[in-house]
Amino acid sequence: MKLEHRDDFGKFLTYHGFTGKGVEVGTFKGEFAKTILSNWNGALYMIDPWREDLGLEYTNGDYPEFQSGLYFQTIENTKEFQDRAFMLRGFSNQLVDLFDDESLDFVYIDANHAYDFVKEDIELWYPKVKKGGVVSGHDYTLFGGTKEGWYKEPNWADNRKDKPMWVGNYYNGLFGVNTAVDEFADQNNHEVFLTDEFSSSWYFFK
Repeated sequence: MKLEHRDDFGKFLTYHGFTGKGVEVGTFKGEFAKTILSNWNGALYMIDPWREDLGLEYTNGDYPEFQSGLYFQTIENTKEFQDRAFMLRGFSNQLVDLFDDESLDFVYIDANHAYDFVKEDIELWYPKVKKGGVVSGHDYTLFGGTKEGWYKEPNWADNRKDKPMWVGNYYNGLFGVNTAVDEFADQNNHEVFLTDEFSSSWYFFK
């Protein structure tokens, strides 16, 4: 089964026989966590700082009126799965060592989308996923509907890794998911698969 849309991620995990535990890095309101848990019977550990001042240059959610109450919204959204939905409050690099190497069926990375953070998250969580498991995440951006479109689009940040992303007049911050994912996959000989969406989900099998 190829993953066509991120809402089918739980079904994708079930199809491939994963029944253990996984981690979502960046949970926000728990809406995607609910979608996963509705279609998959494993245990999901949700990692998010759930705090008003993240102390980061990250626009999407880094202000009090946006962050306030998200922790409790996540509880509400996942309450029917409370025996296998576990919320861990903190940053990715603070909590990764709670998990043994090769103990996870999957990790899904959807936290800060800037290159340095995505690169760090992949490097931190890759060892925690078992052989044959899934390393995945969100917001791999398809310009013109293609993987190559990202590299052809000229609006690079100074580091040549990130691009400033706008939706209409709203600035979404720096995105470097594509660059970080492609570099890691190339260095470790993994084939990256993408869903057919502008903000695509990416994944590869370890």
